[in-house]
Amino acid sequence: MICLLFCSVLVACTEVDLCYEEHPHSSFVSFNYDWNNMSKNESELIDSMTVVCNRVINSRRQTLGLETAENTGKYDILPDTLSEAENSNISEFGLPSGEYKFYTLNRAGAGVKYKNLNEFVNYDESLHGFGNIWMEYETQNYADSQEKPNIEWTDLNPYQHLNGEEALYLNPDMCPLVIDSTGVVSIKANETKQINFTSKLLSQNIDIYFDIKKERGNIDFTVDSVYCIISGVPHSINVATGRLNVAETDKMLFKTRLVDPNTVPTVSSANVEDTYNNKVVRCYRNVNVTGIVENDKAGDDVFYGPGIMQALIYVGYTDASNQKQTRIVNGIVNIHNSIVKAKLQTFDKDYGYYHKTKDHNVLYIKIDATIKQSYLNGSGTGGIDNWSESTVQGEGEDGGFDIY
Repeated sequence: MICLLFCSVLVACTEVDLCYEEHPHSSFVSFNYDWNNMSKNESELIDSMTVVCNRVINSRRQTLGLETAENTGKYDILPDTLSEAENSNISEFGLPSGEYKFYTLNRAGAGVKYKNLNEFVNYDESLHGFGNIWMEYETQNYADSQEKPNIEWTDLNPYQHLNGEEALYLNPDMCPLVIDSTGVVSIKANETKQINFTSKLLSQNIDIYFDIKKERGNIDFTVDSVYCIISGVPHSINVATGRLNVAETDKMLFKTRLVDPNTVPTVSSANVEDTYNNKVVRCYRNVNVTGIVENDKAGDDVFYGPGIMQALIYVGYTDASNQKQTRIVNGIVNIHNSIVKAKLQTFDKDYGYYHKTKDHNVLYIKIDATIKQSYLNGSGTGGIDNWSESTVQGEGEDGGFDIY
């Protein structure tokens, strides 16, 4: 009896690390992020991250939230010995010792959400690993879009997902999606271990630009602002494989800025204003997206589904009465060829899915978009004119704007 009692005490001491609360045998971990793989503009958009602590033997999973400015944060699930008031700005986190793998991802909220992260952490039997987690940007209705123009603009491409839901709109100012993981790390009792993460882009950063030509005639006019809707942004992305969900895609509505037409624009390119004498206006926007996929069909007469761009162009001019007027020109184009030429993503035949080709890419939309004097002949202030003619597309080019 005494021997059995003594053995049970020994077992209790060796098994104490299996418990969830903080205790004398707990170890501590701290976290450090290296953002050198990203530009300063990108890293500054990310203010918080989630860390998943996955003990691989005697399984235990815990999530932590970190503020990236100081790499401090809090437990998502409090240890029993820690009060809510103390669960803030922690620089070291107590964990039972053991063999861990650590994962880090954008913290949910502020436009980012997950599918199956909570299930993974809570040991859902249908999930066998981290590869079942998908990350996505939050979407919104057109009416709630932050950059919609100040007129009633009809979406000429009202397509639906394969599941019957309406394709919605993404915020163009979203942060990059970032992920990293470690190998198995041994966390020993009563030690403090620093875990180092290196930022790896899960999403894709894309410079989008296109040119608008001007045929002045005897009327001087300027292109004052341009709004765009581009469809074909995959709804979600797998955090382990980078696989894109191209069966469901959404749209991105954004206002472009005008830049020097003689240069390839970047985030640092200066804004310019159009003048009467300009023959070409270059429109630019940098976005973080899961990707942009092309339409199944190329051609001037296919304007439905992913891979379609619509533009709303505000044109200012002075009429015969010397009055300032504004006309708004509306167009739509299939940008299949431009997306394919940009090689934004590739199809993996071995596994049967799309994934991005590069972290940073350029989508130059080569189209024949021309503002003609005839578009300014409408009466009164405002009004919308549509592109009604289309040009024959050349190799690697998309057709001119056409109306759907």
